[in-house]
Amino acid sequence: MRLIPAPADRRVRVGRVSVNPESRGQGLARTLMKTALARCRLDYPGWQISLSAQLYLTPFYEDLGFRPTSEPYDDHGVPHVDMAMSRSSDAG
Repeated sequence: MRLIPAPADRRVRVGRVSVNPESRGQGLARTLMKTALARCRLDYPGWQISLSAQLYLTPFYEDLGFRPTSEPYDDHGVPHVDMAMSRSSDAG
């Protein structure tokens, strides 16, 4: 995972969330995201948090407080959707 700040927009983008296939199904992605969100709140208070999600993972990110901000689109053959968390959200 990486966090990509965009100071001009007061936005931080979450990118490349990945869990080794052999380690999936253990809640590691949720733990990773909650840790990243806590870090965003600490290092970038009041900034919007956004990401590009594979379409099938939309419910996972919605459960963390993200909401879709785009229509689905194709990213190299994989359906994606842009998502963002409100600047004032306490989810996660």
